[in-house]
Amino acid sequence: RGGGGGGGGGPRGGGGGHDYQRVGDVGAPCDAEQIEKLLSARHRAKLNRDFQTADQLRDQLRGMGVRLQDKERTWSVAVGPPPGPPARSAPAPQGPPPRGAERDRRERRSRSRDRDRDRDRDRERDRRDRKERRRSRSRSRDRDRRRRD
Repeated sequence: RGGGGGGGGGPRGGGGGHDYQRVGDVGAPCDAEQIEKLLSARHRAKLNRDFQTADQLRDQLRGMGVRLQDKERTWSVAVGPPPGPPARSAPAPQGPPPRGAERDRRERRSRSRDRDRDRDRDRERDRRDRKERRRSRSRSRDRDRRRRD
């Protein structure tokens, strides 16, 4: 099983480690260097499937007045208050896991059980084969002794 190869900056430019491009009022005051660092860190977190950290970084960017358009891979500085929920300092209370996450957990558990079952089956087959080989050797020895006698 291979993995995808990660593309690298791409033609859009952006900062090191992400391919978001700034759009809109490019002259609006902001700490572009800090925003680029946060975008790169968020991109790395998403690649590592650490979505909780990625969401925290997204909320931090929103708190700085940065608007992200993930589908378009663009970002801009908001002139007014940031849209959406305010940045949260404490994690949201955990409710029931989303359906997809629960299914993934069940599938992982199922794959683990399959691996264990296959391993046990292989061990049992090997044990039977060794036993049969010993039995066969013993029969051969007995047959050879009878012939000699």
